[in-house]
Amino acid sequence: MIDPNIPDTILSLPCMINSTAWENDIELVGSWSGVLLFSVKTNYLCIVTICNDRKVAIASSTKTHKVQVSVCISGKIIQISATQICRWKSLGIESQLKAVFNAAHQWKLLYSEKDQEIQIPILSMFSLYQIDDLLAGSRIKNYLMTDSLSISFEKIKAGAKVNTISYPFGPRITEIFAATLSSGIVSNVCEVADGLFMVDARCLPGSEGGAVCSTDGLNTSKNLIGMIATSLFWKNEELVGFAICCSIRHIISSLVLTYPKSTFSRNFGILHASIPETDFISSETGPALLTARIEISGGWGTGVVCGARANASECHLIICTCKHVIEGTFSSSGQKIYVTVEGIRERWMGHVIFATKKCSAFDFAVLNVPVPSYHTKKVLNHLVYHSTHQNNQIFQVATCVPSKLQKGVPVNAKGYGLFDYDCQVGPTMTQGTISNIVNHAGKAVLIHSDCLLHKGNSGGALICQETGNLIGITVNHVKDQQTGVVHPDVSFSIPCGIFMPALRDYMMTGDSKVFEQLNSHHGDTLRIWKLEPSSEKVMTLRKLLCKL
Repeated sequence: MIDPNIPDTILSLPCMINSTAWENDIELVGSWSGVLLFSVKTNYLCIVTICNDRKVAIASSTKTHKVQVSVCISGKIIQISATQICRWKSLGIESQLKAVFNAAHQWKLLYSEKDQEIQIPILSMFSLYQIDDLLAGSRIKNYLMTDSLSISFEKIKAGAKVNTISYPFGPRITEIFAATLSSGIVSNVCEVADGLFMVDARCLPGSEGGAVCSTDGLNTSKNLIGMIATSLFWKNEELVGFAICCSIRHIISSLVLTYPKSTFSRNFGILHASIPETDFISSETGPALLTARIEISGGWGTGVVCGARANASECHLIICTCKHVIEGTFSSSGQKIYVTVEGIRERWMGHVIFATKKCSAFDFAVLNVPVPSYHTKKVLNHLVYHSTHQNNQIFQVATCVPSKLQKGVPVNAKGYGLFDYDCQVGPTMTQGTISNIVNHAGKAVLIHSDCLLHKGNSGGALICQETGNLIGITVNHVKDQQTGVVHPDVSFSIPCGIFMPALRDYMMTGDSKVFEQLNSHHGDTLRIWKLEPSSEKVMTLRKLLCKL
């Protein structure tokens, strides 16, 4: 007799599913990823996957639909047969998908550039299969007991490190792509509920249904937390580069709601397992850096909360951003700037303290934002106390130490790229490394990283992945003016060393003239930011051309 009061341990293992179906006498062959689940308490083995393709949906429309399953065990591919038990839809995930990927915002969900656009209802469909081959199933169970992932209903947080494990590109080349692993981070989580999230990891076509796993300190896969829904999607005809994922907690919960316990035999206790919800360990070690969404004239960008002045009666945030984000305020005196700090669903008014002139090398601006008293403590918890001056307490963002500012350092970019305000998502995080640091007169003036940046990321934060401290303010990515090709993974940032000294002086004195030193950076620094070669290199190139 199985005791329902004893928590179950659910083990999991990624697999590949191959299926053949017929539509109007045409054979449809499909291949996608899935996850084997094994209940230690009930000794039951099954497979859960996503029905996110027309071929899959047609094939699984019959309850007795059979598939071939491939799983990599100790470097060998084992093939087993399985039969579908049921198919269901998660209404919660469907509603989140509709809220985030609204058609009016020009999203396009595809598996590859040649495929038809995916309809959102299909992305919230899932299937459950049972293993037909008992002998092979027994071998898999033995392997799962020694080398597998546990299921965990962890609270998914943006910025947390994850691995994805899947079987892309189908059965013909399984030996090459079996259990393919890609490392990344959680980019974003739906604010309404964490059933839907995105990861910045390189998920290939055919990864749909694959596993998303939390990791330990050594980047080793630890617990199954979600499943890949689609690996490729576009916005405004540009490849985004993220994968859309569904949490395993929401997938199993939706199945329990769809099919009550009485529908299944006791062996299906895997679907009603008592698994405690735990916290997802974040990679941040200090106060989590705050970003803000800045809106003006229907457009938006990002800002970073870099400091604050507070006393007994009031608190003012100092937010750094890019000048082009608030450009509209200079052409019309009636333009208002609305600021929404992450984690607080309120819009506050922002006021421009400083913006660089056209002659400056830097695209930089500073905003002052009064904070309602009931939110003062919450926002100050994300800053570090610096000093007290004339009854004002001065707080600043934690910045990266100079020794961490070097090529190859892992970094994250954080900002409000891609998603409109009504999409119910917070700031998006992407991962990368510092590709290069450009110095002038012994000082870093430009940081080049390979973090993905999209529209809306301007003014966001470049963060040291190890410490969570601020490295710089993201400005732009690169677009080839001749071909029109956008390179979202070639991005540039203004180093903290350029603006933080002036910002500290301003918070101490209240005098915005201290920022004028940013207008003195022109000449070679301006040339660097315009991606222009030096005059010496131009002369060398001319000589070479003459010789040719």
